[in-house]
Amino acid sequence: MWDKLKDWLESEEAEKELSLKDPDLFVRIIEKAASFNKEGTLSMWTDGNELLVSEEKQADMIYHGLDRLFGTHCFGTGYYDPKEDIAEDCVDRYTGWHYVDIV
Repeated sequence: MWDKLKDWLESEEAEKELSLKDPDLFVRIIEKAASFNKEGTLSMWTDGNELLVSEEKQADMIYHGLDRLFGTHCFGTGYYDPKEDIAEDCVDRYTGWHYVDIV
C-alpha cells in the first residue's frame, strides 16, 4: 500500500486531485491510502492539522511526495517522543506517532 501511495503522490492524478488550500488534504490522502489497502486497517490518522503515521519512513515518504507535488517546501515532519511526553507529563493520543504537517 505504501508504495502505491508514494507512486500516486508523484502522479499527475494526485496533482489534479489535491490542493494545498484544501482543508481536507490529509483526509483525501488517507482515503486514497485506504483504497490501496487490502488489509482493511491503516496505521495513519489525522486531526485535520497533521497527518499521523506509525513509522518514520511512512512520514518521510509522504513528506517527500507532497514536497515534490507542491514544490513549496511548506511541509514538516516530526515525532511525538514517548520519553519526552512522559518526562513533560503530556502523554496523549499523539504520543508515539510520527507526523506530517503544513508549516
